[in-house]
Amino acid sequence: MKNTISIFKESSSKLKNISCLTVCSMLIALSVVLGSFSIQLSQNIRISFTFIPIAIAGYLFGPIVAGLAGGSVDIINFLLHPTGPFAPGLTLCAILAGVVHGLFLYRKPLSILRVGGSLFINTVFISVLLRTYILSLLYGMPFVANLITRLPVQAIKLPINILILYVVLRALIQSNIFRLLKQQ
Repeated sequence: MKNTISIFKESSSKLKNISCLTVCSMLIALSVVLGSFSIQLSQNIRISFTFIPIAIAGYLFGPIVAGLAGGSVDIINFLLHPTGPFAPGLTLCAILAGVVHGLFLYRKPLSILRVGGSLFINTVFISVLLRTYILSLLYGMPFVANLITRLPVQAIKLPINILILYVVLRALIQSNIFRLLKQQ
């Protein structure tokens, strides 16, 4: 518990660092661009890779910064490409997703289990349960019916997303790009 509190404190102190704000702004912009290339399969099923820059923010700067980045991306994407009414609950989901990435990845050695745990929590609890509940309220669709349509897609996407995120983070770590950011 004490370690978690220190992670939150350290992450919030990163908000005073100009290089953190600059890199985080670029990650937000990258996530917005990736959101423009998402594939909308139905009203509530979408394939997107916007989670990658948010997970990178979590890895580099912790849960507070990644949560703020996730919320910012959600709001900017809504302003650029509104697909329905603004739902603060969906923004909360984006914030929580960033926080989870930060808790699992910040200041910890990269492993497929950490990446998998981060994306598993995000997929099961945030995307499948919480986001499905919010979408059910938003569109008046029964929760169970909405869950049945979203569950198979999320089950297929989870291992693919784990592999993609692990490969991207591993490649960025091996290229020493993160080392340059941590020196500042």
